Amino acid sequence: MRTLFLSALLLAATGTSTACELTLESAWVRTAPPGATVLAGFGKLGNPGHVDSALVRAESPDFGRVELHTMSMDGDVMRMRKIDRIDVKAGETVELKPGGLHLMLFEPKRELAEGAEIPLTLTLACDTEIAATAKVLAKAPDAAATDDSDHDHHHHHTH
Repeated sequence: MRTLFLSALLLAATGTSTACELTLESAWVRTAPPGATVLAGFGKLGNPGHVDSALVRAESPDFGRVELHTMSMDGDVMRMRKIDRIDVKAGETVELKPGGLHLMLFEPKRELAEGAEIPLTLTLACDTEIAATAKVLAKAPDAAATDDSDHDHHHHHTH
């Protein structure tokens, strides 16, 4: 029993972690006309860890609901559908972008003008939650002129 405890303690001390983790960088939500009931969110989901991870849910106090979606071609028709998870392999990044994987944000609870910040809570398959912020923009951040105020948002892990 003592050997098992010491092995667990040594494993913890070496920093070896089996916990999943993700980051959301350059998160943005496209501006919408007044009265719009659905907006789309984008960014880069990164997995800096050593274990594969997955985003399984997203929420925001600014919206009635948030869903994970994908778009794909079905013959000559672009189709959007709700999905249950977005997998991100260890050490890799998955881009949420127009025409591909993205967040659909339904029923906005307030006016979201360009420059507004939207708080998000992302839930991973391992029940870890990540706090993130998305900025409302007319176009993708890499397409916009950047300045010192255009920075990546920091994310906090909670369990």
